[in-house]
Amino acid sequence: MLPRSLAVSSLGLRFRRAFVISLVVAATASLSGCVTSPTSVDRGSKAYDAGNYATALDEWQPLADAGDPKAMFLIGLLYHDGTGVPQNSSTALAWYRKSAELGYAPAQNNLGLMYHKGEGTPRDMDAAEYWYTLASSQGYARSQNNLAVLRMFGQGRDGGLNVAAGHSPVGTAGLLREAASNGDMHSQFLIGSMCYDGVGTTRDAAEAATWFRRSAEQGYGPAQTTLGLMYLHGDGVARNSEEAACWLTLAAEPRDGEPGSAIAQMNLGLLYLRGDGVARDEVLAIELLRTAAHQGNARAQAQLGMAYESGRGVQKDLAQAYAWYLAASRAGAAIAIDRRTSLAARIDESTRHAAEQLALGLPSASQPDDGAARVVGVPEGHE
Repeated sequence: MLPRSLAVSSLGLRFRRAFVISLVVAATASLSGCVTSPTSVDRGSKAYDAGNYATALDEWQPLADAGDPKAMFLIGLLYHDGTGVPQNSSTALAWYRKSAELGYAPAQNNLGLMYHKGEGTPRDMDAAEYWYTLASSQGYARSQNNLAVLRMFGQGRDGGLNVAAGHSPVGTAGLLREAASNGDMHSQFLIGSMCYDGVGTTRDAAEAATWFRRSAEQGYGPAQTTLGLMYLHGDGVARNSEEAACWLTLAAEPRDGEPGSAIAQMNLGLLYLRGDGVARDEVLAIELLRTAAHQGNARAQAQLGMAYESGRGVQKDLAQAYAWYLAASRAGAAIAIDRRTSLAARIDESTRHAAEQLALGLPSASQPDDGAARVVGVPEGHE
């Protein structure tokens, strides 16, 4: 049986130091829902979906020049993302502003976001708040989320809970709840985080799990990871390793060019290694652990070292074991340090030298006590 300390990532959601701004941009890879007329904008959206970006721009440009706010917004997205045109934040900002001044909420949100992040313009939190507020007043969930984050966490540069002057978690939680009730998955995750950590409300793990589930069901990776870990621990929900495996599997999958959650991959790998909630599969377990280890997850690196040391799921290789222990030790992982010290007394000098050379090519590990869940900014589709 693997040590409990390594079997799961700690779900002590250290949100006071783990918050990163959850900013939501009104952008999408599919614009078929953004229809102003059954002709030009519709044809432009279909052309965009087919990858014919020049045609899309040709369809939208006359409408934008004639004052259509949706067409202006769509052209802004092209320049913001550099899709079919050279990426140009200043040009995107100009088109968003034209659309925003005509009252189009998605453009107001994106204009606020650019001021918030300092894209194409100097960073200006007052301007960001102004545009978020206008979009929020129209019931635009993504801006409600962004406005709440802005007010609660200020500039969000230090990753900590840094309540902006004049705004409290209690006051801004209403904005988040409104956005969450309107279906915004980022806000749902933030509300769940606040409930779990007792920020601006009484700590309630069960309510947190409810909000995490709503976000997870919409495909939000951090919520899927967190919910999976809650089922793994029986924290706020009845312990259910099968349910945990389901959510961790979703979170572990690569998406949008990203490699998937290393925390989910590591924990899922250990479930397969033990046969807990899933059929035991040591080969798949090692594959998952290796994927997480190459993302710099220290626990996965330590576990991979243990697998090579024992020959569990892989061919026994003490040089590989020692190399992975060295990698995990860089982050201060206690189990890796202990195993490395013990193994060092049992291998010869040539094996140790080979392991040290292998370790040079391994990724640096993150801190072993890294929080399980993080609030991250992921662009979300405009509907």
